[in-house]
Amino acid sequence: MWRWVLNNAGLLALSLILGTVTWMVFSLQEDPIDEFTVSAKVIRKNEDALSNTLLTGDIPSNVTMRVRTPRSQIAAQRELPGMVEIDFKQLGVGQHVISLKPTVNLQPFELISYSPQTATIKVEPLVQIKIPVVLSVFGSPATGFQANQTSIEPREIAITGTQQTLDKVKTAIAEMSVAGARATVEAAAIRVSLRDANGEIVPGLKAVPESIAAKVGIEQLRNYRDLPIVPRWRGQPAEGYTIQDISVDPLVVTVFGSNNTVQATKGFIETQEVVINNLQNDVDERVGLNVPAGVALVTETQQTVRVRIKISPVLSSRTVKRKPSLIGLPANVKGIISPSTVDIVLSGPVARLNNLIEDDIKVTIDASNLKEGVHQVEPKIVKPDGLQAQSVLPATLQVEITAIRR
Repeated sequence: MWRWVLNNAGLLALSLILGTVTWMVFSLQEDPIDEFTVSAKVIRKNEDALSNTLLTGDIPSNVTMRVRTPRSQIAAQRELPGMVEIDFKQLGVGQHVISLKPTVNLQPFELISYSPQTATIKVEPLVQIKIPVVLSVFGSPATGFQANQTSIEPREIAITGTQQTLDKVKTAIAEMSVAGARATVEAAAIRVSLRDANGEIVPGLKAVPESIAAKVGIEQLRNYRDLPIVPRWRGQPAEGYTIQDISVDPLVVTVFGSNNTVQATKGFIETQEVVINNLQNDVDERVGLNVPAGVALVTETQQTVRVRIKISPVLSSRTVKRKPSLIGLPANVKGIISPSTVDIVLSGPVARLNNLIEDDIKVTIDASNLKEGVHQVEPKIVKPDGLQAQSVLPATLQVEITAIRR
């Protein structure tokens, strides 16, 4: 037996090789090897170890790989077939070039190429300093007013960043407008900006707090004074009409002069008279002001003001009694209304109510579609424009329709 094996060893080896080659050929036909472009996920580990540092650089989220492997390996992958781990705990302060060579989760495989191959990152320590805040007030208060005392809270803020970035900061500025102000201006939260020597904002810094509260006092100069405007009118509206509202625009004007004269003026300024005698309509006029001697108005546009007087009729109510009538009643039927009279409460201008005549108010019932029998019908009130029927008693009337027998 052993002699036969030894004598045919060559043939046996050749058979084994041919079998293996045949199996490989058939396997390659069933699951051919090919080249594929796939991705490896970049995993960042222990990143919190750099909590007091600033990490800069461009670390990709994936690395692109070119691999040679059987097709079945690619088809079976449910996740990315590779990964790159970066352990930040191993990094110290300074610049680092990190290899991005991936670990491939394929068997068998050949890694042909991958990109990018490295990443450069820089680790810098963070520094915190405190810096005073400067309030920058811009804009001009209203004429005759000036800004005086200012206050801010807090007076300084803490800023955090790299030493190189902090060295660029020259001022911490909060800006506040007092344009047109006549009284103290306050703001609960004004954002602070960090600026360099050229006034440009310095990015990449964290400020705590990011905003401050500020207040700017506004006072009036002694030779200026704000005076409320009091409108004047002469006469009364027509009988049955009343003044419902009076308004003036603007409400206040500013006068100036010598200190003593301005301070001695009375606390208001009157308009010239607006005549409303026997009027029934609203008044809307521009009128002049009676400026006290020794002072003048600040601007020429305030030489006249707009006065509006709203005139409305005096409203009242009146109750009248009327007999309802049927309209549209066919010739071969008759109708009986019960009750035979109704009370109507009218509201409107006094003059119109006082001048009512009998035919101005009518009560009608449309009987054109009423069939024989008893009906409950809501009457219609015919009245002049401008009057309202507040109530009708009773609200519905009984109408009995019967045929006329011949």
